[in-house]
Amino acid sequence: MRIVQVTEFGGPEVLAVSEAPEPSAGPGQVVVDVLVAPVLFLDTQIRSGSARDWFAATLPYVPGADLRAEEWVLILGAGGGLGSLLIQLAHNAGARVIGAARGKEKLNLAQESGADAVVDYSESGWPEQILAVTGGAGPSTVFDGVGGEIGKAAFAITALGGRFSAHGAPSGGFAQIDRQEAERRDQTFPLKRAADAHPAIEARDVIGKTLLVI
Repeated sequence: MRIVQVTEFGGPEVLAVSEAPEPSAGPGQVVVDVLVAPVLFLDTQIRSGSARDWFAATLPYVPGADLRAEEWVLILGAGGGLGSLLIQLAHNAGARVIGAARGKEKLNLAQESGADAVVDYSESGWPEQILAVTGGAGPSTVFDGVGGEIGKAAFAITALGGRFSAHGAPSGGFAQIDRQEAERRDQTFPLKRAADAHPAIEARDVIGKTLLVI
């Protein structure tokens, strides 16, 4: 399969397309075919080496970051549909999962979905509970489905070098969008032009999402 690999820190020219062995599924696993991959501004910072104090990257590496076995993952809004799905995905990836929600019923659902620990963020001191569970380090990955002050508190205890993905809607809902209009606003590059996608993002020339078509 084709991959984009970074062998040294530097400008966009260090991004090189190369071949890697095709993945094979083991017992209880599946191989997922990726057709499109997003590129974030953070990817450009990691590639340049300017974010090494916060985001560890061992050369050579493939940009992007799936969950690692045994890392602590915090999922806010763990009693909802997306939250319970994220718990299952993280658990199946071998991560240790903390489900945070409001009330016993939702916490029970989080446990049934595979959470190793649960925390009620309607109670005072819940961030300290999470720090205790993680041995004081905090979660290395946070999926924030709540936002607001709860998301802010979770961000504060995220482990140094950790990742924080916010998808909550503190305003109470999401805008109704036209699917074709959303697709029109996505800028795409073929995988072999990954080195062109990074400067476009760094120059702030991108409106909407930047995608690599594989």
